[in-house]
Amino acid sequence: MRRTVSLLLALTAVSLVNSSCHHDDAVVNPPAVDVPVVMNVQPNPTHADSMIIFAGKHFDQTATFELRQGDVTKATLIHPVFAAGTATEGIQVDATIPAGTTLGKYRACVRTAAGSGCGPEFVEVF
Repeated sequence: MRRTVSLLLALTAVSLVNSSCHHDDAVVNPPAVDVPVVMNVQPNPTHADSMIIFAGKHFDQTATFELRQGDVTKATLIHPVFAAGTATEGIQVDATIPAGTTLGKYRACVRTAAGSGCGPEFVEVF
């Protein structure tokens, strides 16, 4: 009798474990994405119509380099050139701040299909 009860409990436990595994693992555990990370921007301060250097990780050839105030993009940098490094170990990108960019303090951000990331410090355009 004890053996039958133990066997029934074991079968019930196996059944519960198996029934909980019928979900789509891709939904529950989506694959990791490499959101861009801006670690440094130089020179700072800088001025419009000059080159600025983004250093960070997970930039790709489709990346858009921006200056933002809050969630609003105030300037999209032009002529980005991947100067050195690798996307996962660290990369440097040179881009130009468009002429006519308003004076102020901005977050330097990178946007890719995986998401966006902004630098830790404000960049001042004077």
